[in-house]
Amino acid sequence: MQKKAIEILFFSSKEPLSIEYISSLLGLVKKEVLRYIEHLNNEYKKTGRTFYIRSVGNGYQLVLRKEYGKLLLSLKHKKRKSLSKHLLETLAVVAYHQPVSKKEIDKRRGANSTYTLKRLKEMGFINISERSKDGSYIYMTTSYFLVYFGLNSLESLPPLNKDSENFQKHEDK
Repeated sequence: MQKKAIEILFFSSKEPLSIEYISSLLGLVKKEVLRYIEHLNNEYKKTGRTFYIRSVGNGYQLVLRKEYGKLLLSLKHKKRKSLSKHLLETLAVVAYHQPVSKKEIDKRRGANSTYTLKRLKEMGFINISERSKDGSYIYMTTSYFLVYFGLNSLESLPPLNKDSENFQKHEDK
């Protein structure tokens, strides 16, 4: 019964579900929830299902197996939020250097980030985590950022490479 309840939660949710949330809803301990997820994934694999439950962001989500991605893309879906070069650049600075102030973001980018920070916050990619001693906002990425880019955690970010020198150059100044 509990396994079916967990499955229903995943089928019903568009957002990742945390183990803590599932535990509280069903009155289970975290280990039990993780065990049920493992059992469900084993069943899905054994029966050749097109989906599985994957760790993503701050929780778990029901997702399609990669081999079915092209079929899904052939459907006309709501357009995914597109990110301009400036938005991606600002988001990369926040992701790789968080917690980070606007002043530091501007310094690393070599440009004013007021608009891009506002837009990224509206889109759900970043949040203001606190204020610094001088009163400026400190920015961090959100769990939506992780989900959007298919990351389990910030440690899953690819390492900065030579093409990312701009971010490093401003560090030394």
